[in-house]
Amino acid sequence: MGVALSITAFPVLARILAELKLLTTQLGEIATAAAALNDVAAWILLALAVALADSNTGGHKNPLISVWVLLSGATFVTFMFVIMRPAMKWVACRCVPQQDAVDEAYICLTLAGVLVSGFITDLIGIHSIFGAFVFSLAIQKERTFLFW
Repeated sequence: MGVALSITAFPVLARILAELKLLTTQLGEIATAAAALNDVAAWILLALAVALADSNTGGHKNPLISVWVLLSGATFVTFMFVIMRPAMKWVACRCVPQQDAVDEAYICLTLAGVLVSGFITDLIGIHSIFGAFVFSLAIQKERTFLFW
């Protein structure tokens, strides 16, 4: 219960900082980064708690399921930053806007990556939003890849 309550209302925090014109300041960047790290840690702990609770159903306890979720989640995050981040950087370099429009193939590739990442984390036993969030971190925040 404590893990679930510790998750930050990230959009609310960003909206408050934007309305106070603090979002682009150093304080706003620190608050946003801290909230993002807090959310990642809380989602991982929540996934472990759910996996442990699921392992206690059926009359037998199997704590190895929570170890599986932890190791698989760490492998997924490592894969996203070691393999997918350079791949998405390559995609961003090839994505040259033509007349203020981006090729639909790059948009489809990005959306497919979000969906596949969510599906993989759902298979692992972590909520699918965590996979989409990690994939969004793998996308380069360069001007050439911002298409909306």
